[in-house]
Amino acid sequence: MEKSALEIQKILRWLKEKLAGGAPLAVMFCDDGMNLDGCGRTALVSALSLAVSPSGVKFSCDGKSAEFFGAGVKPLLTAVVSAAPLFEGAVCADKIVGKAAALLFAYAKAGFVYAETVSMSALDILKAFGIPCEFASVVPFIQNRAGDGQCPMELLCADTDNPREAIKRLRDRIKI
Repeated sequence: MEKSALEIQKILRWLKEKLAGGAPLAVMFCDDGMNLDGCGRTALVSALSLAVSPSGVKFSCDGKSAEFFGAGVKPLLTAVVSAAPLFEGAVCADKIVGKAAALLFAYAKAGFVYAETVSMSALDILKAFGIPCEFASVVPFIQNRAGDGQCPMELLCADTDNPREAIKRLRDRIKI
């Protein structure tokens, strides 16, 4: 069953609302046949029960639930390390997507990424891995929390385009 562009836009609007409500990350799981305005996939599956809190992400799939909490890239890293197969083909929305997050989405084979803010290097990664991306704003790099330099996670992954290497570096730094 193929979903219309209007239904796809409804799903993207839902994801954006989750982000606007304070959620750092929202994920909608789909099948292999997802179609996002010509991105090469066909039929969106019904939404799985997904609830996002301001401090993390909670999702359920086939009766199994998982919750991931923390600041920055930690909830995404924990979710991808713990449940990467669930992300395959998923529609993901994140407030900020830098290169580290983009490499995580690439590792997990996300089907689509929406970002409120995305870095140029993240866009390059998503494009290289064939992951369509929509965004509100693009910046040269993601700033650190103090706003006086580059995000340490983006710096950590600056010299690699390998998702497995990024996972190793992030796990060594974040200690999940």
